[in-house]
Amino acid sequence: MLIDFLKIFGSIIITLLIAGIQKYMSTRNTVLLGVIIPIISCVIMGLLVWLKNVPLSTELVIACAVIIILEVFLWIDGRREYRFKSLNKMKAKDIG
Repeated sequence: MLIDFLKIFGSIIITLLIAGIQKYMSTRNTVLLGVIIPIISCVIMGLLVWLKNVPLSTELVIACAVIIILEVFLWIDGRREYRFKSLNKMKAKDIG
């Protein structure tokens, strides 16, 4: 019972950590930093299927697609936030 709780809690912590890193990297000056996490996720998922011989089921493909889509949405949102911050900086300089 306690081990199951720790597995679930650990998974949640790792997920939040990865999402935080993705959001941070997406809001940096370099556009391609936000692509690193989705590429790493694709490689890890591919290696799990290939090396561990995980059978390709519909549930697995859907779960992997959802993870990649959420990471890409975080990247897009981070880029939008970066552009918004730079636009506000430019507006502040024009006013002063």
